[in-house]
Amino acid sequence: MSLSSWIKKFYPIKASQLKNASDLKCVKHALRKWKGAKSKNLKQHGVSYKEFIIDDTEWSFSFDSDSCSLCQKYHQLGPRNKYCYNKKLQKFCPISEVLGRTCDADSPQVGDSIFYQSQHNPKKMIKLLTKVRNKLRKEKHNS
Repeated sequence: MSLSSWIKKFYPIKASQLKNASDLKCVKHALRKWKGAKSKNLKQHGVSYKEFIIDDTEWSFSFDSDSCSLCQKYHQLGPRNKYCYNKKLQKFCPISEVLGRTCDADSPQVGDSIFYQSQHNPKKMIKLLTKVRNKLRKEKHNS
């Protein structure tokens, strides 16, 4: 097992390929990637996760805006100069809608951003993405 096998399982589609996909599909993609950073999944593939990077001895994979389907979809500056906006859809990233700020924005109430808090342990990002996924599922069901 290796980083290559980890990518096949947890990141089989590049984020850029989902920039026109539904929010739910993008969130599921992001959630799959972040779940791949859990200890048990890293061990299965012989890789490590530290400072937003999955590593094996030969190469690495970064958790950043390039590997995030939501960032690929919501990459523009919106009203009131707020980031994570899609001008064509005229809306903000669903993470912003749930969290009240972008995933990489610090908060006076909790300190470091959710993204930053997930640099060594994906738990907080997984929790946030699960909450967003559940909200989107509920909205889809109610429409």
